[in-house]
Amino acid sequence: MMNSFKILYLYPEEFWGQSNLMVIFNRISNYLNMNINTSNKEIKEEFIDLRNESLPKFSLETNKEYREALKKKLQEKYNQFKFDLVAISCYSSFNYINTIEVANLIKKYVNANCFIVVGGIHPTLCPEDFQTGNFPNYIYNTYSKNFNPIDFLIKEEGEIPFFKLIQSLIDKNYNFQNNLENKCKILPTEILQDLNELPILNLDLFKSYGKKISNYKGVWLDFSRGCIFRCKYCPNSEKYINCYRNLRLKTIDKCIKELRIIEETNWLSIDYVFITDMIFLPKRSARDSFFKKLEEDISENGKFNFKIQIMDRVDVCSKEDLKNYKKFNMVPNIGLESGSETLLYRMGKILGKNKKDIQKGIQRYLKKTENIIKISNKIDLPIFFNYLIGVPGSDKETMKENEDFFLSERFNGKSLADKYHIILKFNKFLGYFGSELYNKADELYGTKYYYKKWWKIFDEDQVYYASLVNPSNNLTFKESINLSLNFIREFLKKQNKNGNPYYSLVNLLRWKEEGIQGYDLLNLIKSKRMSNLE
Repeated sequence: MMNSFKILYLYPEEFWGQSNLMVIFNRISNYLNMNINTSNKEIKEEFIDLRNESLPKFSLETNKEYREALKKKLQEKYNQFKFDLVAISCYSSFNYINTIEVANLIKKYVNANCFIVVGGIHPTLCPEDFQTGNFPNYIYNTYSKNFNPIDFLIKEEGEIPFFKLIQSLIDKNYNFQNNLENKCKILPTEILQDLNELPILNLDLFKSYGKKISNYKGVWLDFSRGCIFRCKYCPNSEKYINCYRNLRLKTIDKCIKELRIIEETNWLSIDYVFITDMIFLPKRSARDSFFKKLEEDISENGKFNFKIQIMDRVDVCSKEDLKNYKKFNMVPNIGLESGSETLLYRMGKILGKNKKDIQKGIQRYLKKTENIIKISNKIDLPIFFNYLIGVPGSDKETMKENEDFFLSERFNGKSLADKYHIILKFNKFLGYFGSELYNKADELYGTKYYYKKWWKIFDEDQVYYASLVNPSNNLTFKESINLSLNFIREFLKKQNKNGNPYYSLVNLLRWKEEGIQGYDLLNLIKSKRMSNLE
């Protein structure tokens, strides 16, 4: 009988975010199995998602109970699947603390001799957070400060480095004694230059999860990777994640085929597929080809049993795109961010050769925003515009400019919000490491981040610490929240009055209980932990 090499893929708990099925591990697993040379070993794989394992709450207050339950869960998993390697996706900074907890627990209580590899956005941005002595302080109450449970770290894309790591382990080019210095080895970064080298998506890795996975509302799927823009609130504004700067697209046939694979997966019941492209198929020829081939596919195979959500940009979206989104029951999300010309300039939203060029581009950007709103209302297409609150560089002037864009009566005695249905998704700016505004806003605008390394704070309200930012010398955190709340109230009042169904009285009452669109700004400012802020 052929020996096996067993891999456990693990998605950790997160302090903030929505539970969706991400195909990160599928891509890595599919690529591995297509390329691996296993003449003497069989690759076996299983997946566990701690977000869906009915564990006690992961918090400082209940950590003892959580550890005991997690230990039991992972020991049971090891008894029936004696894994040789655990691959943990520390997808975002909100996964960081649980990633460190899980890695330590596995090595101390479950299997001291397995390999642990970690990858994701946070390891890419902050690889030093995974080295010995740099873990959150609470960890050292239980685990040794002189031991690092993490053997390998993958930065940027995972397919090629993970495949090469597993091949090396099978060929015995690595062994456990390599980690005598207790350092996490950072693997060489390699990205896929051609996304068509990825095999067609196979979701079998998740199949044993059955009904638990079917509790997800959506699946995340990539059609392309990379972005040509350099918005200063995005890591793409700096050079931490070079793969973000490398634009690559799959063939349209592959894109549509993978949508059908998701639909035909009979154990998976979802409401939507979210296309994770930073900008949905950013090349015009590819986007046009997608709509053409999608129409052919639907005429042959019927409509999809889920909606397709996408991310678009004002300056990329065309009138024909809007018509196609309506025609194919797609849900566009557009990163508007603000109605302030000054703030859009400070955010680097528009590319240009010089300041004059950029300012003209921003004026066109806002004019086109108005036009997109008009067209979407005419064809009855709901568009979700992302709107950021408390962005570094904001001040009272930029907030007044934004208010004027939406609320000033410049359309024959009516405002934009009076005249048209507009859906703004209100999101508080979070201080993610790695963007130009994170690195330089303090010197540019007098921005103050109260907790620059908030991801190391063990608190279920970690997202609040990430939110605590004085946007500028002229605008404190509390002022920015209060001014934003005033704007939001007026905006919602007008939208409710003109009959926008998204802002119905039922929804407004629900948001009053849950926080505005899921983010409780009012309670954020009233919270005890915020009482001493400026």
